[in-house]
Amino acid sequence: MLKVVIVEDEDEAAEVLCSFLDKYAAEKNENIRYVRYKCTTDFLSGYNGADIVFMDINIMNDMNGIKAAHKLRQADSVVTLIFITSFEQFAVKGYEVEAFDFIVKPVSYPDFALRMNRVLKHVQKERQDTINIKNEGKFIIASVRDIKYVEVMRHKMLFHMTDGIVESTGTLREMEDALTDKYFVRCNKCYLVNLRHVRGMDGSFVNVDGELLLVSRPRKKDFLSALNRYLSK
Repeated sequence: MLKVVIVEDEDEAAEVLCSFLDKYAAEKNENIRYVRYKCTTDFLSGYNGADIVFMDINIMNDMNGIKAAHKLRQADSVVTLIFITSFEQFAVKGYEVEAFDFIVKPVSYPDFALRMNRVLKHVQKERQDTINIKNEGKFIIASVRDIKYVEVMRHKMLFHMTDGIVESTGTLREMEDALTDKYFVRCNKCYLVNLRHVRGMDGSFVNVDGELLLVSRPRKKDFLSALNRYLSK
């Protein structure tokens, strides 16, 4: 499933984009789910991750798309961001926030479909990093980016995913070795955190998609160093 967010204050423009996504999904046999926000404030306050964000640059009576994108990048450094604008000269600002592409209004479906082909390849490439999780005698293939953190509890290993929890067996050290080059870092002896899902620090706690996990004193320095390296990459 492809999770898409549309941030567009103009109803007509939003309806066109939604219809294009429906048409593209039908043509490509893709499962695309989307949600639309009329203002950037509501979008940012309700954001819980996405594969693609379509962001109008010129949002009336609210924070503009560029400012909102800067805040979005603080919460999610990997989401594929595409700007929508009526003024092509504004599109260059998208590079400040690592926008993948920009679309100039009015949008035609052929142009939209061509751009979506590129976007889809990019998202699929991001998802190619997978891991096999043993669960109830069988293996589940999971995207590494969909793992928020791994927890060890009562001799069980729990994979906290974006869509639920998968129970498995093994040791956190084994999982740490398997994910060492995939932006996973221990914050204490019980948790292995995916830095892609870190939303900030609050004292001795790390915010992982809204959940606060304790960062132990012996690991805090190394954890913060790894987080800073990830954010500056």
